[in-house]
Amino acid sequence: MHLWLERLGNTGLTYGFRLCSADGAETYAHGTRVLVRLDATTLRPTSWSERFRAAGRELLRSAE
Repeated sequence: MHLWLERLGNTGLTYGFRLCSADGAETYAHGTRVLVRLDATTLRPTSWSERFRAAGRELLRSAE
């Protein structure tokens, strides 16, 4: 499985994935999903922590 971040916003992110054979030659599934971080009390969108954003920046896919 290949996993990367397409976009890292203030309260949300979009990640991409690809499920493939062990040698990477055949793709079985691929797609993207969107996540929004919610405050546990208010259930409203809330910002990612700087620690999370720093880790996320390392997973961002470079624009090609």
